[in-house]
Amino acid sequence: MSRFTFIILFIGLFFALVGTVQAAPVLSSLPPAGSTITIGDPVDYGWSPVSTRDNCIHFFPPGAAGWENWTCLGRNIGSYAKNTAGLNEGSLSAEIATKKCSFFGLKCSWDYSNVVKVNLVKTLSLPPPLSATPESTSITATGPDGTVTDETLFLNSRESAIITWSAPGAGPESCVINECPFDSGDSRCSGSSGSFSTGALTTGSHSYAISSCTGNVGAPHAVNVDVRPEPKNTAPSVFPLPPQPPADYCISPLTWTLSWNFYDPDADSFQSGYEIKFFDVATGREVFSRLSYLSSSDSYAVPAGALLFNKTYSWTIKVWDNKLATGEATGANFTTIPHSAPKIDFRWTFSGQWPAINEVINFYDETTFYDNIASASKRKWLWIFWDDLKAVGPTDSFNTQAKAGSRGEKRIKLASTDADGLTCSKTKTLQIGRRVPKIKEIFPR
Repeated sequence: MSRFTFIILFIGLFFALVGTVQAAPVLSSLPPAGSTITIGDPVDYGWSPVSTRDNCIHFFPPGAAGWENWTCLGRNIGSYAKNTAGLNEGSLSAEIATKKCSFFGLKCSWDYSNVVKVNLVKTLSLPPPLSATPESTSITATGPDGTVTDETLFLNSRESAIITWSAPGAGPESCVINECPFDSGDSRCSGSSGSFSTGALTTGSHSYAISSCTGNVGAPHAVNVDVRPEPKNTAPSVFPLPPQPPADYCISPLTWTLSWNFYDPDADSFQSGYEIKFFDVATGREVFSRLSYLSSSDSYAVPAGALLFNKTYSWTIKVWDNKLATGEATGANFTTIPHSAPKIDFRWTFSGQWPAINEVINFYDETTFYDNIASASKRKWLWIFWDDLKAVGPTDSFNTQAKAGSRGEKRIKLASTDADGLTCSKTKTLQIGRRVPKIKEIFPR
């Protein structure tokens, strides 16, 4: 026997031996063997070892006379998904056959696996709970101050509430909420859940409860809504104060200020607005008014241009509290000045560049008066000198004279009063210096 022939025989013997020692396949399933599944759910099978030749699977379905549905999958396939749809209830058995061959495929045989059984049922029913607790109904009331359950909600007059309920497990057409403002058949008042607005409620107690629920064994609940009567609001009072004339009629002659005191016995009340009106007493005609919303101010400064000279005015003040109740009163009359006050001015004269020490200085009134010229004789003047500047003429005349005892800045004030007694004043400054000597020209001889 040649060496080449020997090698061939050795290799054939080797494969023959390998083919004879291949282990039988082991079949498993998911869900595991012995499990119960619903018909229509799949069963996933897998096996090992996997044949490199053929892998075939067959089944013994419930109600069959023997093994059937033989299916060969091909080489190197180790899994199969079985669809159980259409099968009967009972035990589904499965078995795998793998093909093994030896001596270059000249000799082949089948190895059969273990049998795996899975129980099939039409529908799996869940086990009942260990303890069944009835679901309870609930009802709540929500108002401006919050939400209550099984308690009393308090509202003020003209306020409304939102009623919300739930009855788990009740039939869709069951449950009725008593005192619902709608018809009992309205979906807002019946059913297993819902909510509605009570609308503005009348004073007193209102009770909302779930009743007539079917299919729900939970305890019924109720919620109360108590509407408190609206507290009586007392109208406020207003007390006008004496009118205040302008602080300086020489600057702003017609800007009067009107003030008042607000009073309300209700603890939570305050002034929310006011209206002030002015009337010409001579004619009774309204000449000016001011309405101010959302204002707690207790005074009003009359703007320039609203009033006239030489007029007597009456005025009324009306106030609102924060609940829109009103109070009104008439203030004391006041009279504006007869005309514009004197407009003060004056000037002075002296010799030289500026007045010198002990030089007589002439002062002249240049005030503009608005009184009647026929009463000019009633006008008055008052000259006031400071800073070592002394009068050498009358100080109560419209013109006067004065001398300075030293150099420097000197102040002069003139106060003028017209025939109607209106007095205004003005202050100026004057510089006293050194006299410039006179130059006398002398012609040469």
